[in-house]
Amino acid sequence: MRTHHLRTQHRSSLLNGVLLLAGLAIGCSDSDGGGSDKPDAGFCPRTGPGTLTVNIVGLPEGVNAAVKVRGPSGREQSLTSSQVLAESAAGNYGVSADQVVPADAIVRTVYAAPIATEQKSFCVGAAGKTVEVSYAPIATSNKLWIAVSNAPAGAGTQGFASATLAVTGEPPASVAITSGAGRKLAFDRAGNLWASGGTTADPHVLRLPAAMLGASGRKEPDRKINIKGLDCLPAISGLAFDREGALWVASTCKGRLFKLSAGDLGDSSDVTPTVSIAFPGALALAFDRSGNLWVSTGDEGQLARFDAASLGSATATPALVLAPKREAGGAALKPGLLAIDANGDLWSTDFGGNVIFRLLKAEPGGASGPREVVPPVQLTLGVLALLEGIALDEGGGLWVTYSQGKVARLSPAQLTVSTGAGAPTTPERVISSASLGYAEDLAFFPAPTALPLYSALP
Repeated sequence: MRTHHLRTQHRSSLLNGVLLLAGLAIGCSDSDGGGSDKPDAGFCPRTGPGTLTVNIVGLPEGVNAAVKVRGPSGREQSLTSSQVLAESAAGNYGVSADQVVPADAIVRTVYAAPIATEQKSFCVGAAGKTVEVSYAPIATSNKLWIAVSNAPAGAGTQGFASATLAVTGEPPASVAITSGAGRKLAFDRAGNLWASGGTTADPHVLRLPAAMLGASGRKEPDRKINIKGLDCLPAISGLAFDREGALWVASTCKGRLFKLSAGDLGDSSDVTPTVSIAFPGALALAFDRSGNLWVSTGDEGQLARFDAASLGSATATPALVLAPKREAGGAALKPGLLAIDANGDLWSTDFGGNVIFRLLKAEPGGASGPREVVPPVQLTLGVLALLEGIALDEGGGLWVTYSQGKVARLSPAQLTVSTGAGAPTTPERVISSASLGYAEDLAFFPAPTALPLYSALP
């Protein structure tokens, strides 16, 4: 019995020794201990606790970060600034960072913090660990972007920072680029700029990544999309993203609405649209908060609403058609540009009359044909105004292309008062710039948080 017991002890000692050596051979430590940070390089040490230091940089003073630290137990801790987490349990950790979008009266700045692979999963042991989370602005944010025709060389698309738009003035563009971008602009949620092609040599739709738009100069698109069968000119009259990130294209000359799905936009290609809807006179596009698509028809004098549920079908027809009039039984307004405000009211323009008008969200539906409606607000701009683009800002003001070399802002108060040609509205703010030729489309990134735009960020 004694001999058997000794043999058992001996085998147990050998086994423990083998396990100890194996543990030493495969054990890992963090970078401060000279080993690998990556958990997949070996077993994460359970010796501790240790100190985890998270340094957060890149945000303006007084702006809170949105960083999360995930510990070995799976529990997350939120950090708004740099922090030393002493007595942290040993084990596997990871950090993540959400975008930060501080308030601004006109257009906000979007700060993003890319997280490196080694920061998503790392070991913390007795030796401690330090990680750094670096925020930086998305280059297209905090700007009003303007598509420009007849501009000075090198200035086909221009961005004006919020600070340059605060008062009437003559600032130069903050960023001026040349590319294949044409007259129509739209932003996705990442701040990438999508545009119609500027000439017949350019694709129908192109993308300029946000990262390349922080400085002036010549830029080349990383996505070039051509729509099969779209062979008339000018090919594109309107662009708008829906709430799922599909890009809708209006073509007046083709009399069609095209849906380009996220898959269609994934790389450069010639695409057959996911949906193609016949609609003569299609001009501008806007989506409301319910996902319904509004379409203007310009000289046709109508505004049409396609209900969201119908937009998957090539045979979709409008659920509502409105025919806006200056007064009951009076002259027709010819709806052009479109924008939907925070209340859900629809704004449009009559280019020839220099009129901006508002239709209430509560307009009843169910009409069998075009239904006359008199907009409750109709304001007229001066005779030299050229209404080629409109965009609402964070403060509820409406920016418009005004005249050669100028864009202007109508204050929220001005947007409540109707005016006529005899006493036109003078915008409360006018931005003149030598770099502007004739301003075309306008777009903010990010879009105001209260608007039903795809690029509106919380």
